Amino acid sequence: MSDTETTENTENTLNVTEEELALLTRFRQAGQDCIRELGLLEVRRARILGNYGQLEAASQNHLKEIRDRLGIAEGSEWTIKPDGKVVVGAEEGADTTEG
Repeated sequence: MSDTETTENTENTLNVTEEELALLTRFRQAGQDCIRELGLLEVRRARILGNYGQLEAASQNHLKEIRDRLGIAEGSEWTIKPDGKVVVGAEEGADTTEG
């Protein structure tokens, strides 16, 4: 076998078909799209967490205002019932607000 034949055989065995190359390109692009989408989701997640933190802070502030208006001592356990009544002191099985 001549050097030319050896080089041609080596080159032929190292080539991929156009279809294989196209499929690999589609896989690579799909992977990049996934990474881009994950980045966008992470930004969205951070915004949602920020909004949640603001809502939680506003809720706690409002509860403090209600407590102060009703004259409930800071540190006391108290509960707001679904009908709007406030129960001061621990009640069995009740979700309590402290502060």
